[in-house]
Amino acid sequence: MVLINQATYPFLLSTEYYKSNNAREEIKAMSLQKETAGDELLPPVKIPKSTWMADATHWPGTWMIPSPEHSKGDHAGIIKVMLKPPSDDPLHGTDDEANPFDFTEVDIRLPILVYVSREKRPGYDDNKKAGAMNALVRASAIMSNGPFMLNLDCDHYIYNSEAIREGMCFMMDRGGDRICFVQFPQRFEGIDPFDRYANHNTVFFDGNMRALDGLQGPVYVGTGTLFRRTALYEHEWPVLHDG
Repeated sequence: MVLINQATYPFLLSTEYYKSNNAREEIKAMSLQKETAGDELLPPVKIPKSTWMADATHWPGTWMIPSPEHSKGDHAGIIKVMLKPPSDDPLHGTDDEANPFDFTEVDIRLPILVYVSREKRPGYDDNKKAGAMNALVRASAIMSNGPFMLNLDCDHYIYNSEAIREGMCFMMDRGGDRICFVQFPQRFEGIDPFDRYANHNTVFFDGNMRALDGLQGPVYVGTGTLFRRTALYEHEWPVLHDG
């Protein structure tokens, strides 16, 4: 599970909720159309895509088209399932002549992708990372409840596709159950070869953090961190036992 640090709010609405509410709006529009038009043949009703808020209000717009209590800094909690959970069976790509790459032997399934935004109101300081992390932990527990969580800033990316697996190896190794998180170093592009402004953070990541690794581990730097979910809970999550 990958958590992108944005302002979030732990209120979840399922995809069925969105479908049912959008369908309800379409039914209302069709009924109104029949009442006003009578027996005339009319084109099908098209309802523009909209956002349903955590307080069940309807926002028929986007961030670019604000409305009262539905703007970038003034809105209720939002959650949207962008990609549904993948199927249990592998899904292989097709042989497309227009595509230079062959994906016939590649599993092309994508993980569930959910957009979450915390409630925002004017006058409230709600852009802190700790609050966003707390909200994401609670929200992700309902959506997937993955045992490991990779925390990234929204302007960072991973250049190693196996980074998550490498971090999990530390936690799943012998004695790894005592590891709470694995901190990856940050590397930056576009830095002059002399690094005159110390943007490589060589002293911090290659010196201080490695030294702290001998004193119960490094500190959490706010991004590029693989967490164990139970470490953030401070206790084991509830498990159903047979009998």
